[in-house]
Amino acid sequence: MSYDRLKAAIFDLIDRRLARFNYFASYPSRVAVMNDDGTVDLVPDDVRNDRGELVKMMPMVQRVPLRPGLPGVAIKVKKDSRVLLAFEAGDKGRPVATVWDASALEELKIVAGVKIVIDCPDVELGGEGGARVARTGDPVEVILPPTVVVTGFVGPPSPATALTGTITFSQRALGTVQASSKTTKSK
Repeated sequence: MSYDRLKAAIFDLIDRRLARFNYFASYPSRVAVMNDDGTVDLVPDDVRNDRGELVKMMPMVQRVPLRPGLPGVAIKVKKDSRVLLAFEAGDKGRPVATVWDASALEELKIVAGVKIVIDCPDVELGGEGGARVARTGDPVEVILPPTVVVTGFVGPPSPATALTGTITFSQRALGTVQASSKTTKSK
């Protein structure tokens, strides 16, 4: 065996041996599967060793919990999105997925007993398929009964004139939100 081949074999052995203990590092990974239980299956990227060769650091890691970093927050990420794979306290039995690309987010769920400020184009309250939110000043479509009986007084000039009659609506009316509930207050 030549000296170069022996040296390469020793370096490969050292690389493989050290890779087993490098659980304090974070590994860029691809999401292979978003599981129904909120975990992901990850495929860590291959890395280049000192000689510039691609080395597979570890195989697919399955059932990895997502750690968004905020209490009460649960997320779903898209297949093939990018995340960092880390290991709590360097323990290979405690993998976690953190720090993902902005385009990776598929769903964000917040469960909290405190004030929440939200700035986004679409909001549902009360769970999946819940009530949509309209902000003060948003245009809305109003559905009115086809016929409304009207009674009252019209004025000035003084004295006011009595009014009795009906109004018939042939189509939906458009309006603007003038006030909002304190529990769904928005800009």
